[in-house]
Amino acid sequence: MGEGRAAIGPVIERALAEGLTVRAGIQSALGCGFEGRVDPARVIDIARDFARLGVQEINIADTAGLANPRQVFTLCRRLAEEIGPEVALSLHLHDTRGLGLANMLAGIEAGVRIFDASLGGLG
Repeated sequence: MGEGRAAIGPVIERALAEGLTVRAGIQSALGCGFEGRVDPARVIDIARDFARLGVQEINIADTAGLANPRQVFTLCRRLAEEIGPEVALSLHLHDTRGLGLANMLAGIEAGVRIFDASLGGLG
């Protein structure tokens, strides 16, 4: 993880210098299919690093579809407080356990306004 974080800095810097919008994703932020629970402090730490580098949007991914609405709300609220309004927060959710829409609503209640979406569960 440390090597990846160190290597991404120059890439983000170059993209911003070229006038590109930079969107960074934190995968398995709400649970990992291999490790289970993910410490929110790790996610917040990574998000802070991205914000310091000038990323305009940070996407929080429930990659394995393990999240629940309380978890989504709590993490998104804490992230918004930590990274501030200058960095947009977005969510990538799955409906693995039938909680996709409830998790989306929790994100909306926490202030998230950008969501990855699919039609008919495809995409």
